[in-house]
Amino acid sequence: MKGLLRNNLYASASNTKTYAAVMLALGLFVVAMDNKVPSLLINYMLISMVGFSVNGVSCMHEENASKWIKYKLTAPVRRSDVVKSYYITHLLWVSIGVLYAAVCVSLSVGLHGFPFDKPTDVLMLFIVGISVSLFMAMLFYPLIYSCGSEKYGVISFLSVLGAIIIVMAIVSLINYLFDAPLTSLQLVISGISLLLFAVICFLLSCPISILIFSRKEY
Repeated sequence: MKGLLRNNLYASASNTKTYAAVMLALGLFVVAMDNKVPSLLINYMLISMVGFSVNGVSCMHEENASKWIKYKLTAPVRRSDVVKSYYITHLLWVSIGVLYAAVCVSLSVGLHGFPFDKPTDVLMLFIVGISVSLFMAMLFYPLIYSCGSEKYGVISFLSVLGAIIIVMAIVSLINYLFDAPLTSLQLVISGISLLLFAVICFLLSCPISILIFSRKEY
C-alpha cells in the first residue's frame, strides 16, 4: 500500500506543485488585504479545499494516459488496494487544502480581526469545503472506472458540479426544515450532519469503485 500511495503522489506531483505555488501566492495576497470584504477570504478557503482535491485526482489521468495502470496490475498488488490507495490519497489532498485554508484564515484574523458574524460561520465554511471535496470523490471514482480515463475532463467537471449541487440541496433542505435564521446550535448540528453524510457517501463509494474496477479489462 505504501508503494501505491507514493506512486499516486508522484503521478499528481506536477499538477499539485503548480497549484500549491499559486495558492501560496494567492494566500499571501488574501492575508495582506484588509478583510472588511470577507468574500475574498471565503472564496480562497473554498477554492483551496476543493481545488487540491481536483488536482489530487489527476494522478489517475496521468497513469492511464501513460498506460502505467496496465503495468501496475502486473505487480503483486490487489485491485482493491489500488482503488483504496486513490481514496487515501484523496483524503491527503483534502487535508492539505484544509491546512492551506486554516493557515490563511488564522493569519488574516490575527492581522485584521474577525470578519464574520459568528464563529460558526468559519466552521461551516470548512464543513462545506470538505463536504464538496468528499462528494466530488464519491462521484468521480466510480464514474472514471465506468467510463474510462479518456473522459477525465468531463467527469471531473461533472463531479465537482454534482458535489456542489448535492451540498446546495442539503443546505436548502436544512433551511426548509428549520425556521430561519438557524440558531448556533442548529447550525452546528446541521453542519456536522452534512459532514457525516459526506463521509458516509465517500466511504460507500469505495467498494462500488472496487467492484467496477475488478471487472475492468485492460
